[in-house]
Amino acid sequence: FPYTTLFRSHKDSRVAYNLGFNSIGLQSSTIIPSSTGIDILKSRFDRVIYVGDWDEAGIRNGQRISMAIGIEYIVFPPDIRSKLKSKDIADLYREIGRDRTIKAINYLLCELEK
Repeated sequence: FPYTTLFRSHKDSRVAYNLGFNSIGLQSSTIIPSSTGIDILKSRFDRVIYVGDWDEAGIRNGQRISMAIGIEYIVFPPDIRSKLKSKDIADLYREIGRDRTIKAINYLLCELEK
């Protein structure tokens, strides 16, 4: 994989992994990974991307974490977030199912290319 995606939680990471995405779950959205761990990931992958929850607190934490460790951050645009009942990938999977969650994650990753 040319990239890996860091998710806010093990649960979200596991869902993404089970859907075929290269993913790693963080222990918590309040604990920033060590610089050594991030350096290892950056040496193994072309891109390291953080995906957090898309409620207000999750967005703030995601921005804080991604800036602190120097990686990219993605979240659904406001118009899409407003239509979702879920606040993370695991909830999204329960809400819309496997195929649509795969499309949603691919959409997020494609948003980085714009």
